[in-house]
Amino acid sequence: MREATGLVTGLQAVSAVLVAVGVIGLILVARRSGRSPRTVQSGLLFAAAGFLVLLGGVSIQVLLHGGDFGGMPYFVVTGMLLLIVGFVLIGIFILRSGVLPRWLGAALLFGAALLIAANEQTAAVLLAIPFALSIAATGYFMWTQKDGT
Repeated sequence: MREATGLVTGLQAVSAVLVAVGVIGLILVARRSGRSPRTVQSGLLFAAAGFLVLLGGVSIQVLLHGGDFGGMPYFVVTGMLLLIVGFVLIGIFILRSGVLPRWLGAALLFGAALLIAANEQTAAVLLAIPFALSIAATGYFMWTQKDGT
């Protein structure tokens, strides 16, 4: 297993918080637009559950097993599947609702689908780049909207 520096761990935590804030912002955008936010709220719940499962696994690993928890793959697989389902639902919402450019929804769906094959222990970690770019683009469009929706 690759060792992560403190900087990498810190950046991962910051990025997780920023993604969570962005999803909450997307719910607010959906509510202001008059579109039903159920799909995006379901996506948020799945993504939040995924984050919590991953956080639980990391906490158990660090606090109880000194960084070598044999059950960690169960937490990672479950957490990642929940996250992927959540972001697929969010992508579907963007694609169908039109509250943001539809291509953002398609990019989020594509990026989330690639996460299934991503592995931070190998070069397959590069498969997370389209997801990260689509999340960043979604945040940019939400930040720069001028029409109040």
